[in-house]
Amino acid sequence: MPDIFCDGVTEKRIATLLSNTKKAYGLAKDGMYFSIDAPKETKLKKAIMESNDFLKKINILDVQQIKGQAVTVGSDKLSTGRDKERFKGTTPDISGYEYELSVTDTVIHITWARLAEWANSGGQKEFEKKLMEYVTEQVGADMLRVGWNGTHAEKITDPDKYPNGEDVNEGWHARIKRLAPSQIVGASFDNDESEIYFDPDGTRDAAGNPLFDYKTADAMASDLINNVLHPAFRTAPDLVVLVGQNIVAAAQYRLYTEADKPSEHNAAQKLDKSIAGRPAYVVPYFPGNRMVVTSLKNLSIYTQKGTKRRKTKDNDDLGRVESFLWRFEGYVVEEPLKYAAFDENSVVIGAKTPQNTAKEPKITTELVDQTVTTGTDVTLTVVAENATEYMWSLNGTVFDETTTGTTTISGDELALGKLTVSVECIGLHGSKTSTAVLTVNAA
Repeated sequence: MPDIFCDGVTEKRIATLLSNTKKAYGLAKDGMYFSIDAPKETKLKKAIMESNDFLKKINILDVQQIKGQAVTVGSDKLSTGRDKERFKGTTPDISGYEYELSVTDTVIHITWARLAEWANSGGQKEFEKKLMEYVTEQVGADMLRVGWNGTHAEKITDPDKYPNGEDVNEGWHARIKRLAPSQIVGASFDNDESEIYFDPDGTRDAAGNPLFDYKTADAMASDLINNVLHPAFRTAPDLVVLVGQNIVAAAQYRLYTEADKPSEHNAAQKLDKSIAGRPAYVVPYFPGNRMVVTSLKNLSIYTQKGTKRRKTKDNDDLGRVESFLWRFEGYVVEEPLKYAAFDENSVVIGAKTPQNTAKEPKITTELVDQTVTTGTDVTLTVVAENATEYMWSLNGTVFDETTTGTTTISGDELALGKLTVSVECIGLHGSKTSTAVLTVNAA
């Protein structure tokens, strides 16, 4: 049951707030939606950006249309050159750079109890300032939450099922998965063969084989830059590494445990600031096992100009003030090829377990020596785990390839004497060979 008590000071502050809003926007009564004019729209955008350090670093842009082409498309292309006459510049390839905005409705609840703290700690201006700061902080937080976790835009959202706004809008990462899946390692992985193991301890098995794919965040980021990011952007000076908290925590723990090594201790402290020689950021609401290499100005949030509508309502029944912000909004990666990532669903923190590595073929029943007479057909059988192909040889010459561990040699093809038969059992992770002697006697 909500606390619905409202003291006199708080009640007066709320009433004055609603009265000021009604007068400022010419409303007929309290609690009505009102449009935001251009100067106030700019002021609101600035307040939202100021509420979050990361939002200051990316693009938050007003656009004219609900659908259209990315605003900064081509800004990272070469624009200098020569021609027979006058150089005409370059025309960017805009395929795949379209955007579409979705209706976005933010509703923020501020309880009377919280409002009472503000009401009794300053005057009316201070009260309204604190309320506005709280609202813009919540709006900014949700913009980032959806930007990193959004996968699609449902007509009716379900915050209980999707607590990070997965169904509010298509975020940056999901947009790249759809437009340029090759830019994301693990974008379509659906089995454990494709898991990527990040193990700062560098664990190895008894034979010395590594039970990891990467042991440092530097190696992960370098691989993205050198092998996933488009070659045109690998040396871009504005590249940054966005890294999940789980990856940083695992790497820092390993470094901090080296307490007797000052260099390791210093490296741990700098890990969330620099990775692979690029600035690093641990971003709010960023999935813990994800890593992204891009530039901050490659990430944009678009809002249709003139569509922002607000409403402030005092809900007596629930003991709270409700602040509404309605707009058309969307997320854009300006240059998809300047975005490279490890998807969080493919990254495993820790070492591979033995069953992850013991997948090379293993022969459990070897070929057996046989003695036959000329003209008699011979059936050969081998049993092997983790094998999908079998290559059969007679005295070094391949005579059959099968998908099972059984083959038959016609007796008419066998010469007298001792023959060597072998089978190579081939799997995804190597091969094993079994050999036997076949003795052919005269009938």
